[in-house]
Amino acid sequence: MHQGKHSKPWNLREDLMKTCNTCGEHLPINKFSRIDKLDKNSPVKDTCKRCSHAKREQERRDRTWKDDARQCMLNNCRQRAKEKSIPFNIDKEDIVIPDVCPVLGIKLERGGSFKGNSPSVDKFIPELGYVKGNVYVISYRANSIKTDATLEEILKIAEYMSNRAI
Repeated sequence: MHQGKHSKPWNLREDLMKTCNTCGEHLPINKFSRIDKLDKNSPVKDTCKRCSHAKREQERRDRTWKDDARQCMLNNCRQRAKEKSIPFNIDKEDIVIPDVCPVLGIKLERGGSFKGNSPSVDKFIPELGYVKGNVYVISYRANSIKTDATLEEILKIAEYMSNRAI
């Protein structure tokens, strides 16, 4: 059977190029997934495999955060503890997300991007690590205030810390 000049199907050939609609890179056609994976002659998608994968991963993270923020925060704490070689013995029940930041009194909001009013796990005494009795959920702003705080914000943190005993 004669297959013509090329032995591979058109969408697997490395000499054919296409531009990804997401990243704008001009890539070989085999860097794009077929629209119908079961049909070898199916045209390819407009987004390269790498961009498609990144989009799926971001959607998965967003879905996980919206569906189960405590589990997402726990996983992040576990990863940070591992990276920094600090103790970790908390579980999902140790992460309690209040409606309002106990430090600054601002409403905590969960969403796609991290903002000042996003919930954030605070290690009350950082050296102890992520251990039971040492973690609280406060706003991202309160948790990062140490570097660029106003006097009013510092006083609110001082009040918060003086009311907590470990």
